[in-house]
Amino acid sequence: MRKSVTFCIIAKNESKNLPACLGSIGAYPYEIVVIDTGSTDNTIEIAKRYTDKVYSFPFTEDNIDFSAARNEALKYATGDYIFQLDCDETLTESCNETIKKILDKEERALYLVTIASQMEGLPEPAISSNYRLFPNDPEIKYHFIVHENINNPGEDMVKGIPGKYPKLRNRGLVIHHTGYLRREKARKGTDNRNIKLLEKQIKLTPDEPYFFYHLGVQYYGIGEYEKSIAYYEKFLAFIKENSENIHKIYTPTIYEGLLVSCMRAGKKERMEEFKAIETINPGYYYNLGLWYDYEGHSEIALELFNKAIDNSKNANKLVTYDLAQVSWRPYIAKGEIYLEAKKYQRAIDCFKLALTESPKNTTIINLLARTYAIDYRPELAERFAEMAIKFEDTLNNRLHLADVYINFGKEDKGLEIYFKEASAEHLLMLRDAIREAKPEVAGRVDKFLGEREYLKTTTAKGKLLPSNSVTVVIPTLAKCNMELFEKAVMELSKSSCIKTINILDNTESGKLKEHPRKWSDKVNIFTGANRYVNPAWNFGLELTDTPYYLLLNDDVLVRPEIITECVALLESHSEIGVVTYLTENKLPEDYFKKGSESEEVLAVHVSLRDVSGGWFIFGRKENWEPIPEELKIFCGDNWIYDMAVLRKHKEIVKVVSNFIVHFTSTTVNLENLYAKGVLDEERKTYADIKKRFKL
Repeated sequence: MRKSVTFCIIAKNESKNLPACLGSIGAYPYEIVVIDTGSTDNTIEIAKRYTDKVYSFPFTEDNIDFSAARNEALKYATGDYIFQLDCDETLTESCNETIKKILDKEERALYLVTIASQMEGLPEPAISSNYRLFPNDPEIKYHFIVHENINNPGEDMVKGIPGKYPKLRNRGLVIHHTGYLRREKARKGTDNRNIKLLEKQIKLTPDEPYFFYHLGVQYYGIGEYEKSIAYYEKFLAFIKENSENIHKIYTPTIYEGLLVSCMRAGKKERMEEFKAIETINPGYYYNLGLWYDYEGHSEIALELFNKAIDNSKNANKLVTYDLAQVSWRPYIAKGEIYLEAKKYQRAIDCFKLALTESPKNTTIINLLARTYAIDYRPELAERFAEMAIKFEDTLNNRLHLADVYINFGKEDKGLEIYFKEASAEHLLMLRDAIREAKPEVAGRVDKFLGEREYLKTTTAKGKLLPSNSVTVVIPTLAKCNMELFEKAVMELSKSSCIKTINILDNTESGKLKEHPRKWSDKVNIFTGANRYVNPAWNFGLELTDTPYYLLLNDDVLVRPEIITECVALLESHSEIGVVTYLTENKLPEDYFKKGSESEEVLAVHVSLRDVSGGWFIFGRKENWEPIPEELKIFCGDNWIYDMAVLRKHKEIVKVVSNFIVHFTSTTVNLENLYAKGVLDEERKTYADIKKRFKL
């Protein structure tokens, strides 16, 4: 007779995720137990649509214990097996089918389940595993208040004593997980909560290095790399002294975490130390290869990428890994080195090997199309560009095919796609790219641009623009890359249009005042701890005695000539109230070495719904209205845009003939503001403000 299974789930405010989670459970003998830990939404009502076994086990702020909640669920389970599932997880079809087969077996075992976690901005999931399917046995309980695990009765891994049940892996047991996405972590406040619980757990179990690992991961996730490094090194030191500890299996993953944390923290001096480490982790060698490639040591990078490829067979020995890094990414990295060296066939060979690992990956397919194009093999370039659209029919892929057409004599066909679908930014990039090789085609693009509703403002040499007409306001908590910040400020001070740069030091200590660097005479530093962003902007505008202002984040790079463009636009066009800029995340090293070669500013009118980000706002002082005091961090930019358009009846334009570099989002990430719910709270506040002001 087929055995039965109970799905045990704990939930809190999971009305968004719960239907997909419970709906993914297949139609075989099963029951569902849901333990609610204090929901204030309709989680309980949704759960009751799927099961009558819904129970309350409320957490308090100071008493969160995930093992206690999971053990509570076990009390109500009557199935032969338990399957632990979280609300932000769904079963795959293969998982459902595999569970059926396991339930038919006589032998009972603990089964590893593969967890494929969707990661922000990554095409492939991160892979980890845990014992999620196990016998319903009163001797099996969960342990630890966070990152809880089950025991195998009687097992002593240090002494080599096996447990009551065999441990098995079935590759069909795969579930999808979305809980690492920023929106989910922000909604649940996962990062802050887990850090507090992990620190508490370490005090309870100081001999469990497992939690050093998890704290390292948590601190890395919020950008606190020094703390991340410290906990990874605590783990390694503990294992060195306790070589038989069962958590030594985490060591290869720890090496990668430590390496990447040091890379992010800019610790160049440690790279030779990392180069000497031998490990089975392909992701470690891949990331170290990226470092050496970035530093210009391509031969060393190639060796490391080859090590990554050689160790890809070890991926399943790791506690977690990035699927892309252990399959196709090392081949891509090798191919790009060969491409840079103009060894096109070797690059193509690498990209083809990558494609065998990920056959429908349009990133790889487009790389092949591009390389064939550079190598003057038009038929193959066109074939692969068309293949990319077959698998993913996106605007970027269609424009990539249009580029192939234009480069190889099918200009009309390519321009037809561009003129029908491309944005101003795309058209400008196309025009600049082909200006020398295909001047007639570039002229057609220029003509098309001229017929659309763009602003063209000449900033030709000799045109008189008002000097000392701009005040720059930059709030900072000094948590950005200070070297880049200082360079950006010094470069800005070279603009003749700028009168003053007011840096509003929001640190507790007013540390910038004591900074040894000699600032430009245009720079003023004001201290005022916890003034926040929007109050700082208001304060900065109170100090402004110039016709124009520029509000900047401290993690933005701006060329001096951009200020001239802004002044020229507002001097020439009274209908404009606010200027924003095309934003890129380019590496900033050579950003200030060359300015815009054009003496023409090209900007496009944008509607409110198309404006995002408050990292660069240039406007008229006369149009300024102070941001409401209820808004501390977010939505100040929304207020400025709404005031310009809805109250002052001015236009907003985005300049697309130049760009700014927004290289981090430092304060928001380091202060963990999304996870604290500040964004959602201030958005609600701003909605009320708009009603009050009838916007």
